[in-house]
Amino acid sequence: MSKQAAAISHGAVTVINAIAAGIGSAIGVDLWTRAEVELLPRGKYEYIISGFEEANTKLIENCVKKIFEKYNVKNHGVRVVTYSNIPIGKGLKSSSAAANAVTLATLKALEIEASDIEVIKIGVEAAIESKVTVTGAFDDAAASYFGGLVLTDNIKREIIFRKIFPEKFKVALFIPEYKPLTRTPRAISKTKLIERLIPHLAELVKKGMVEDAMSFNGFIYGACYNTPMEIVFKAFEAGAKGVSVSGTGPSIAALIEEDKTDSLKKAWSRFKGEVRIVNINNIKATATIL
Repeated sequence: MSKQAAAISHGAVTVINAIAAGIGSAIGVDLWTRAEVELLPRGKYEYIISGFEEANTKLIENCVKKIFEKYNVKNHGVRVVTYSNIPIGKGLKSSSAAANAVTLATLKALEIEASDIEVIKIGVEAAIESKVTVTGAFDDAAASYFGGLVLTDNIKREIIFRKIFPEKFKVALFIPEYKPLTRTPRAISKTKLIERLIPHLAELVKKGMVEDAMSFNGFIYGACYNTPMEIVFKAFEAGAKGVSVSGTGPSIAALIEEDKTDSLKKAWSRFKGEVRIVNINNIKATATIL
């Protein structure tokens, strides 16, 4: 039996937020989380988020717990260390990437074979139990794991379709310094008022009009979350094709062609926050024996 393994899963940005209607869509980006897992004697457990050693590790713990319960693992403990360049709690799917990477690496170390969907669902269940997601974030987890564009039914936990997303686009990220209270009862209740609009956005995605779906999502969810819309409009002025609040925010993501990225960085420089330009990710999560 293998003693150590590592796995990498990537970040993603929102096309359709699944909170209102349970239908979600996301696109993979080349931000990443790496998990390294070492099997230890029974009863010994250690969980570390590198660079954030005081951070809550409940999600990692629950991923391991779910695996041990599902596959009746009784003779091992684990040491898990995660490394990431995804900002935590900013709507860029850091939890999904961590759950995927930890689950995949733990299964690899244990030499347990599991399907891609099983891996994703273990992470989703762990995320729900850890209360780091409202919907289970199956759409985010699928985009993080498979890369590319996904459209999902988060209630049934099914992928409606997925495909490679054109790498001619860059993804511009505006990551504000603030963190709005988007998970308050009031904010969630607002999203229920837009439920009937979401199937229309899903149809746009199916027709290949991803940029439009993303932009409509940005306007309707941005209104629910009190997103500063001037940041969104400045992105459009700079040439962005699609702009949206990502997840429950506060980050804003824009699909833009490479020759327009300097213009967008300049437009966003007037606002307080970090601007990143990242690539589309179409690469599936991977695991290796160490």
